[in-house]
Amino acid sequence: MTLADCTVMVVEDHEFQRRTMLQILANLGAGRLLEAEDGDVALALLSGEPKPDVVVVDLDMPGMDGVEFLRHVSERSIDTAIVIASGLDDDVLRAAETTARAYGLEVLGAVRKPLTARRLLEVVGLHRPLSPRGIQQPSETPAQTWADALRDGRVTVALTPRVDLLSGRPAGLQARAWRVDDDLGPIDAATELAEAWARPAAIDVAEHVVDVACEALLEVDGPALGIDATVIVPPAACSDLALADRLTARARAGGIDPRRFCVALPRRPELPVAAAELDVLTRLRVRGFGLGLDGFTTGDATIGGPDGLPLTEVVLARDAIAGVAGPDGAQRTEALEATIRALRERGVRVVADGCDTAAERDLVAQLGADRAQGRSVGAPLSIDRIAGWAGAAPG
Repeated sequence: MTLADCTVMVVEDHEFQRRTMLQILANLGAGRLLEAEDGDVALALLSGEPKPDVVVVDLDMPGMDGVEFLRHVSERSIDTAIVIASGLDDDVLRAAETTARAYGLEVLGAVRKPLTARRLLEVVGLHRPLSPRGIQQPSETPAQTWADALRDGRVTVALTPRVDLLSGRPAGLQARAWRVDDDLGPIDAATELAEAWARPAAIDVAEHVVDVACEALLEVDGPALGIDATVIVPPAACSDLALADRLTARARAGGIDPRRFCVALPRRPELPVAAAELDVLTRLRVRGFGLGLDGFTTGDATIGGPDGLPLTEVVLARDAIAGVAGPDGAQRTEALEATIRALRERGVRVVADGCDTAAERDLVAQLGADRAQGRSVGAPLSIDRIAGWAGAAPG
């Protein structure tokens, strides 16, 4: 299919950029041009006639962002090809492309703005119509125990301090939710709320963790500190397609820019993730959040995270750090160094958990890790003790 045979729609909120893309397409001889300033207008045009053969869509738009728009195109089984055009980071573009393909859409390419006439002609010329597949939503069975614990104030958010290994100064906090069971002791929300049936409670827990992290960041806020927060989110929450909107709203209501947050998932054997979950994680990046994996090991076969995940942070598991400073730690140290180097080459921030001694902390610093947490940095803190920690670096 040539461009002259195509009806092309440009979905772009920025008027100048939209007009520029339309002019390029007109100069290239596009058969018919449509335009939409947001996802809602675009969906309305897709339900009418003529239906676009190709849609060029931005990712970062107010209201309905580009990833959400692509999900709606799939759910409505609209037969159109997609070109993703954005000024966001390359890893976000790749994740959006992977998400769209997982939804069964024909993706001609994901290209950085500003678009050139040559690149646009190349990607549109790849059009081969496919039949998109709809997606299945996970079931929703309440996790009443966690709902009751939240209501009764029995969910604790542990705030684990982090130090920057280059400067030695406080750099961040990890926020993680726990509840205490009389028979089983402390239970980690990220471990227990992993299945789809736990989604409602997992969402509530995720919002609660962000609320506490906002309060903590306000307590330590200062012009020279630049402290951020990594929030460990129960995996089941990431099956909620509105999670990016929910967490964005909570962060802003708490007075904190989403860019000061990294949303992290516990490392799981079933990664890479399903299409709906990848949709959610990519939209979090579009909204400004970082994206992390917690509990990474040196023996992980998919170093740096699964393909398609636009990671910004990896937290090395305590087991990866344990013993590296001891007399028999040469082999463990070699594996750890290779892992850190591979992650850093991908531009991923590396946090070493389990730095319980000064020797371990010094060693991971020498191996290239960015940050450390553990007993040598500081024990997990409650919200009322966080301001005092921010004024002192570990010894």
